[in-house]
Amino acid sequence: MARDLREARLPITQADIDWLAGLLDLERQALVRATTEEERAEWDFYRVSARHPVTTWQNAEALWRNRLSKTDVSSLTGISRRKIANIVAGRTHEPVLTFPAAKQLADRLMLEMGPFRFLAGLPPHPR
Repeated sequence: MARDLREARLPITQADIDWLAGLLDLERQALVRATTEEERAEWDFYRVSARHPVTTWQNAEALWRNRLSKTDVSSLTGISRRKIANIVAGRTHEPVLTFPAAKQLADRLMLEMGPFRFLAGLPPHPR
């Protein structure tokens, strides 16, 4: 259902929006407002990272390798050292590097492009 909604293949009614807003304890406007440029950038990051999780983590690891330990990265991202080691090694595709975790890491590394540096060489998400 989420994919159908995202790809505009499933109509959503005003009643559906009101029901969901009530369920989430949000004002209706929070669900129907336009996203900000910053929010769109964060979602774009997540979509690319989710499509290419191993490469995203490997790109990040290449940038932190000589500057931070896996313990440091674990502390910054809230992800265990073991999970980080497994995804960097390509043994798993989870967890996806989220924008907030990537931002923490990029800020610590003082990367000019911020978290988007971890997506270098990856195709952008189609809009």
